[in-house]
Amino acid sequence: MSAVSITKENAPTMALKAVIIFDSRALAARAITALENAGNSIGETVKWDIKSWESDILKRPDLTGVTVAVAADADLIVLALEKMHNPSDELLDWLEHWSEHRRVEDAAIMAFSPDDSPPAFLNELKWFTEWRGLNFLESHDETPKNVIRLGHILPPSSGNEPVVTAPAAD
Repeated sequence: MSAVSITKENAPTMALKAVIIFDSRALAARAITALENAGNSIGETVKWDIKSWESDILKRPDLTGVTVAVAADADLIVLALEKMHNPSDELLDWLEHWSEHRRVEDAAIMAFSPDDSPPAFLNELKWFTEWRGLNFLESHDETPKNVIRLGHILPPSSGNEPVVTAPAAD
């Protein structure tokens, strides 16, 4: 009989998918770093599959279907927006489409914002997440502590499509 010890090198990896919508590349980079550090802060090994888009993509209705399809199995939508004082109609429309097509039961929206973000922006996002049955996370340029509990998958809408895509290989 042999025993197996789990060390950091052979610990199971949790795979999570995030989509970052940003208007500042510097803030998006800090959000990526914070997500990558989230698992380390609680001793979990997390493999992130991160997609990031500039917020201007939301102004392109012809791309809504594609972006929603790519984000449908995201555990987390990160809004790294420092120039937005109120959620734009385009952002709220896109979030509504995504929430209707999401495949992750306990998905969340995270506002990753500077400390001086207007309360109206955060309050409207909180209201939206409650209305759509989503989790709301807020992070002011730091490692979010409660991101790792995400990841329960909803059943597929048809038997032909994958529920979860594998994280991108290194």
